[in-house]
Amino acid sequence: MMFALLGGYRVLASPPFVAAAAIAATVLFYEGLPLGPLRLLPVLGPGLENIVDGRVDRVRRAGTERERARWEEARRELLARMAEERRATESAIRAIEREYLEARDQDAERIRSLEEAITEQEKADAEASRDACVVRPFIGRSLRDQLDGIGR
Repeated sequence: MMFALLGGYRVLASPPFVAAAAIAATVLFYEGLPLGPLRLLPVLGPGLENIVDGRVDRVRRAGTERERARWEEARRELLARMAEERRATESAIRAIEREYLEARDQDAERIRSLEEAITEQEKADAEASRDACVVRPFIGRSLRDQLDGIGR
């Protein structure tokens, strides 16, 4: 029996077995133990992953987390930029709307003054109609000046 044990140790100490053990240890260190469907178990899977995963899995997981953080940061920057562009566009729209309303109010004031000038001209024409010999221009001077002012 003693010789059998010594023979077993001799096999363990042989160069091919030591080389195979070194290769197996290296593969287990880098690749870890294969868990297969055990990874899918809710509590047991992540716990086993922390214990038996190899270096490759840890680096992959860390890379995934870094990449996810980069994407989240890029997404936040994009949303902030879009919000800033939206605010700038809305302020530009409000400025254009304000200019339009001011121009519309100015046009309404010009139209009122033109209507007043027309009524004054009609009154002047009515007074002048008593005098049949006086030749009046077709459009009065004040009405003509106001029409030139608004470009009509």
